[in-house]
Amino acid sequence: MCILSIWLLSRWKKFGKRAGIYGCPESCAQSKYGCCPDGQTASRGPNKEGCPCQYSRWGCCKDGQTTAIGPHEEGCDDCRYGKYGCCQDGSSKAFGPDFAGCPTTTPAPYMLGGTVSPSTIVASCGLPQDQGQVCSSSYKLAWYYDMAEARCAQFWYGGCGGNENRFGTQEQCEQICVDPPGLGRCYLPKVEGSKRCEQLTPRYSYDYISKQCTAFWHTGCLGNSNNFLSWEECQSFCAGADASQVQVNIVPYRGPIPISPQHNLQPPLIPQQQLPQQPPPPPPPPPQPPQQQPIIAPIVPSIPEESRFTYFK
Repeated sequence: MCILSIWLLSRWKKFGKRAGIYGCPESCAQSKYGCCPDGQTASRGPNKEGCPCQYSRWGCCKDGQTTAIGPHEEGCDDCRYGKYGCCQDGSSKAFGPDFAGCPTTTPAPYMLGGTVSPSTIVASCGLPQDQGQVCSSSYKLAWYYDMAEARCAQFWYGGCGGNENRFGTQEQCEQICVDPPGLGRCYLPKVEGSKRCEQLTPRYSYDYISKQCTAFWHTGCLGNSNNFLSWEECQSFCAGADASQVQVNIVPYRGPIPISPQHNLQPPLIPQQQLPQQPPPPPPPPPQPPQQQPIIAPIVPSIPEESRFTYFK
């Protein structure tokens, strides 16, 4: 009996998981998170993730596959909540596993002529973080470009309102606000880099309104690609970038002073003869901390020999 039991146990360890428990076919009941409400589909998470949308609280979206995350088909337009997630462009909805149904030749909506649309860059990257208003059962994680930290960072989005400085993925944020291809970098706001770095080096950034490159001090890390080693390189690379390509009525980031968004972006008329022929000098170096003056000990005058006295006990 002992030998037979050991043999049966070894056979079950080898084939038991394939056949299920007690010889029954493997089912969703044996999965990590159990069954969906349909009793057949295995749940992919503790909150019934991956279950058919018809069994969820808010039902299905119009496509019959995407699960709504709130009333009035909330979340149906967000590819992140679709059954198969987002395509590689970060904004289109996949219609099957392995990016099935995703566009292969159609660029992302924010792409234009091989680069990111200048209007998208200007309307997004220089704006502050805006959580919007809470209009769903919970906040959603999103990405934005942080001008102070000079990088893309996450924040909690309320679900409604807000501004254009909001992206579904880190890759999308960086492709638009850190290193857009082609002339897109010429429309980025000037970013001096992270304040955590102190390796100051002179660099040049392009202003698409004045069509001029200006010098600034870069801290040595982070920032964006509107960052050129020389004035000549900056002017040559961005020669074709101007405000006529921007179709938004907002003023780009100019610093911490708030600017009214109602101004029209019209490039100033600069006669060709007024353009500088030589690169402007680099900005003056930052002020150095005051040097500590050496401490000089006070001079003690010597006492003449005849003025000294002897103490007697």
